[in-house]
Amino acid sequence: MSKLELVTSDICPFAQRTRIALIEKGLEYDSLEIEFVGDSFNKPDWFLKLTPTAQMPVLKYAGDVIYESDIVNEYIDEVFPEPALMPKDPAGRAFARNWIAYSNSKFLQGFYGVIMSLETERQEFYKAEFADRLRYMEREGLEKLSEGGPYWLGEQMTLADLSFYPFIERFCVLEHYRGFSMPDDCVRLKAWLEAMRERPSVAATLESDEFHIDVYKNYAVGKQIGNTAKEWQKVIA
Repeated sequence: MSKLELVTSDICPFAQRTRIALIEKGLEYDSLEIEFVGDSFNKPDWFLKLTPTAQMPVLKYAGDVIYESDIVNEYIDEVFPEPALMPKDPAGRAFARNWIAYSNSKFLQGFYGVIMSLETERQEFYKAEFADRLRYMEREGLEKLSEGGPYWLGEQMTLADLSFYPFIERFCVLEHYRGFSMPDDCVRLKAWLEAMRERPSVAATLESDEFHIDVYKNYAVGKQIGNTAKEWQKVIA
């Protein structure tokens, strides 16, 4: 059987999505760590040849090289179908993909807008906008789709949950540097976060608040120069 190899880093929230998925599947894999030095990743030539985006995670398996975290996770779920991380029915899978798309657009724009905006007026704009987007997730996501279950689509954790989780784990960064926290009325989101943190797969990848706060210090003062920072700076400018 071919060996799974994951190019990853402990500080990368996108890679954390895939690390959780692999643990949920009970899959063994070799971890190829990219070192973070100074203000950016030290990306060796062998890594840059794997992916045109030069971003993590990258999964190598059976001659395939798959990149972009949510696509990597769908690949894992299809190649190793049990336990399933997507709903069995087409509508359920469509709902999950809708929210994965929201996570990678509106949600992340809000997250990076709050942490990367340097002017007070812009910070306040993004804080108010992000709070509204979290309430939208509470109302249109968990309230309508969870059917009383602890996860986004009910009793089964799916890739939609994994798409949001690593960044909500990092809300301590927003609170520390920008005084932003999840709105009090997002009660379902808070309960969802607790349910996620109880899963062994999440606990195995969890980092402390202090760890995240240190990692994101350059984002908060405009000195982060990595690819992710550059891409989101263009969006929120």
